[in-house]
Amino acid sequence: MTSLNIMTASRPDNIRGLAMLTGHKSQRVMSAKAAARIKYTDNGNQEINGKVVYIPNKLALQNTLSGMSYIVLFGAETAKMTMTAGNYVDCTLLQGVLKYQRVTSNGRQFQSFNISERNYREIEQYFINVYVNNEAWTIVDSILDMSYNQKAVMVRTGLTSGIDIFFGNGDFGKIPEDGSMILVEYVVSDGIGGNAQATYMNNADNPWKFSGVGYMEDNSTVQLNGNFSIELITDLIFGASSEDIGLTQLIAPHTSRAFVLANETNYKYFLQRTGMFSSVEIIKGYSSQDANASAKIAYSKAQQEYDAYYDQWQEAVAQYGEASEQAQVLHDQVENALNDMTIAN
Repeated sequence: MTSLNIMTASRPDNIRGLAMLTGHKSQRVMSAKAAARIKYTDNGNQEINGKVVYIPNKLALQNTLSGMSYIVLFGAETAKMTMTAGNYVDCTLLQGVLKYQRVTSNGRQFQSFNISERNYREIEQYFINVYVNNEAWTIVDSILDMSYNQKAVMVRTGLTSGIDIFFGNGDFGKIPEDGSMILVEYVVSDGIGGNAQATYMNNADNPWKFSGVGYMEDNSTVQLNGNFSIELITDLIFGASSEDIGLTQLIAPHTSRAFVLANETNYKYFLQRTGMFSSVEIIKGYSSQDANASAKIAYSKAQQEYDAYYDQWQEAVAQYGEASEQAQVLHDQVENALNDMTIAN
């Protein structure tokens, strides 16, 4: 009976299940990310100098300073570079290890699968891909987001561990045919432990080690280690721990059912979940149109006050002299009005 109430339930799977009923999506661990640059280091190897190399996407990296694993992400399946001194290609580094699990469809409606890791390793919040017979399907937040026979799949934080994936019934999402191979691609992350400063990670003599090779146009391979180096352009940031089950228990009843940033509560909760800020204060702003109109009115008013004080000061100078007390008082008012007009502008 206590498990029917989210405030008295004690088992994590019960709390997560009740949280889902409120529309709350429990956050998993988030990986640290950074912009990076892969540079060609000319070692005088005439066999490869001047030739084109293709570096595969989702290449694994190991950092000898932190001992953590990272993934190289490009905007395409490969990155192309001519191996000439000074040439480089930019990429994104994602902390974690790329994993795959394969299941088989039974052809039934609303079939679901649990994807979990051993030793309580956690699956990253955002980097998840689901392929059915090698075709990528769209990931949605709810069964209701699936259109008729759409190739879509719902991914949720697992009630027991890892993630749960759900397919539709035909009316809401396509049913994978019986015997279809379903491949789930995901990242196992260390969360907040992957955060690091670029100055620290770039300090050592090439602490990055590639786990893989590049390919040339004749399909021959190129050793990346020794021929290429990596330099962080930005810090590794936004790594965060998974949501504490006690926090889920407290905030789930107060979370908006909409998956949008719609009000102050949504924004504050979203920013707190990143684990990057000790204090979050949300201040309501204005639309661009309202802000522009208000600014123009304020500037016009300040300009009118300045013109009025300036005319009075000129009259006092002509009547009493610039050094007179009357002129000095008005001069101060002119200076203050000019400052107000500058601020309004």
